[in-house]
Amino acid sequence: MLRSCGPYNRKLQKTRNKTRGLSVHTICNHHTEAEVAHRTFCCERTLLPRTVGRRVLTDLSFLAQRTKQMLTISFIPLAFCAPRTFSHPVRVYIEDTDAYQVVYHGNYLRFFERAAAATIAGTAQVGKLLRSDGLGFALLSASGLKYSAPAVLGDACHVDLEPHETTEADGIVSCAAALIRNRDGEVLCTASDLRLGWVGADSAIAACAGEPLGEYPAACESPELLEPLSLQLDECSPVGTLGMHAAVRYFERHRTHYLGGPENLAAMADTGVNVVVARINWLRLLPEAHRTRAGAPLVLRCRVTLKARQVLFEQWLLRKEDAADGMLTPVARADVTCLCVDAAAGRLVAAPPMVVERLKTYMI
Repeated sequence: MLRSCGPYNRKLQKTRNKTRGLSVHTICNHHTEAEVAHRTFCCERTLLPRTVGRRVLTDLSFLAQRTKQMLTISFIPLAFCAPRTFSHPVRVYIEDTDAYQVVYHGNYLRFFERAAAATIAGTAQVGKLLRSDGLGFALLSASGLKYSAPAVLGDACHVDLEPHETTEADGIVSCAAALIRNRDGEVLCTASDLRLGWVGADSAIAACAGEPLGEYPAACESPELLEPLSLQLDECSPVGTLGMHAAVRYFERHRTHYLGGPENLAAMADTGVNVVVARINWLRLLPEAHRTRAGAPLVLRCRVTLKARQVLFEQWLLRKEDAADGMLTPVARADVTCLCVDAAAGRLVAAPPMVVERLKTYMI
């Protein structure tokens, strides 16, 4: 049953978010589950799981049964009830770090996703819906990612989330996020637009309106990986399909290959120059990602732009449909900006000649 909602526990209080013009209902503890279910699914915006302020229904079985009858899954996030900003603790372990002894850039997205699952959806409810109905709460896209300073082993931090809105048709939550170090209050990484939602093994990932897509590069513009690429079982999302974190790893692998491979990066590091990710925009899973399952053959394509102290990568992940006709279907996309940094001085430097020569091979 629901816990008490304070002095208004004898009625259903309807409030209005004046900024967004969205209706939010507070359901009180004297309502039966049947009444809650009726009120919940009569709303245009459906909550999975139904969150009341900071109170969550303990039994979601009736919600899950009704969800199976819906063509699309949507929900009202906790964001539309006070408070407007949420905080979630994060500690950096050795598993989070990379060869440069700082947090691997893809793991900041993990921190943000875990924070959203814990504060917006409720970790326990996410696990319950995954077990009972095969629904996963996942990061679908990220834009405006800026890496300002590295988190290192042992850092105690927290993620601040500020939800923006939810879309009625597909239930995607949009929010801004920041990772902040507790010791000095320094903002280490920010994201202006994260989009998260519920996905199932048979549910489509909605395309985000207004985002540029374009055409993926030709094979001559990208170096091929030395080994064939396919989605591995341990890289799948909780519902068995391509997930955001696998796509981020594949993009990292391709950039490394673009720059001459791990050996070349190690050689540059020995000279005191590190190649680091500074910004990411338009990182997202495309609608066909939910049909990409373990064993699916994949191809990476990329366009590169070289500036004085920046290397810009337009990256694509494609699924091979048929080896005979060579048809490719886009499943993920990202724009990544990398910088060359003098590790000792902590300042930006021009790309080393070995990198410039390598990149010019594929710049047309």
